[in-house]
Amino acid sequence: MRKLGIAVMISSALLMLPVVLIIAGCASTSVNESTYEVTQDADGNYQISENFYVNNPKLARGVRVTDQSSKFAGDLLMVQATLTSLYNDTQEYKYKFAWYDADGFEIDAGSNHWSPLIMYGSQTKTIKGVAPNPSARAFKLILRTD
Repeated sequence: MRKLGIAVMISSALLMLPVVLIIAGCASTSVNESTYEVTQDADGNYQISENFYVNNPKLARGVRVTDQSSKFAGDLLMVQATLTSLYNDTQEYKYKFAWYDADGFEIDAGSNHWSPLIMYGSQTKTIKGVAPNPSARAFKLILRTD
């Protein structure tokens, strides 16, 4: 009788495995990242260099960073990025900025939070961020879907 109970539990667990895997697959998060480094030339002008990383084809097809700029307000780096939706329907995203010092170390990693971003068909939106402290010299814009 005990062997039969164990066999039933194992059979039940094996039957539930595909359901668990499907739920886990649906819960995965896809992310696109765009890294910007702010440098100052000899004339005192700020330049932004960008690296864009895509690991979600749907997100890459649907949203473009069409403009970005930065400036220092006092000693804090302020940034803004303009995003354009290439979809005709409403899409929901989340975004955050990660901040890095001149040596490439992330600043206050635990304090970065995700902000909701709803984009309607073909909409353009500007998002902004302010570095948490004066040591920030680079930032990463991270955009995800849930």
